[in-house]
Amino acid sequence: MTLLETTALKISGISETSELGKIITKRSEIFKMSQIAENSVIFPKACGAFSHELRAWIACYISKKANHIKLANKFLKNANKNATWTNPNCNTKIDLKILISFVDKVSNNTKDVEAKDITILQKAGLADEDIVRLCQLIAFVSFQIRVITGLELVNRGKNE
Repeated sequence: MTLLETTALKISGISETSELGKIITKRSEIFKMSQIAENSVIFPKACGAFSHELRAWIACYISKKANHIKLANKFLKNANKNATWTNPNCNTKIDLKILISFVDKVSNNTKDVEAKDITILQKAGLADEDIVRLCQLIAFVSFQIRVITGLELVNRGKNE
């Protein structure tokens, strides 16, 4: 994979020959590490309660809720073949309503997360390490959305 084939740069539409692309090439390690982080949270060796398909769907769901359709579609391709933006159509070890409620809260209202939100996940059968894995996934996708949005804005400004 080349630098400009990383998710962040590919989705943001930056070309290698553009002024911004040339600048980014000088910071290539940041984007390569970001891609490694994405692969680690979507396709980890130890999935715990969240299969690769479910992780991809969660990433799709977060991206869609943030109105980042290109990123949502990218993740949806790695979800279950019958998945939609609103349903993973795969086995989950936790009630989907509980999962979605937590994902929404952490993604969009982080300051409102309380100990009781973790307790709800635990009572629903998630182990602490799975809760940590879920939070890592949510945090990474939220970070990636912000990076891509920033790159798109800079790229758009350079082209106007």
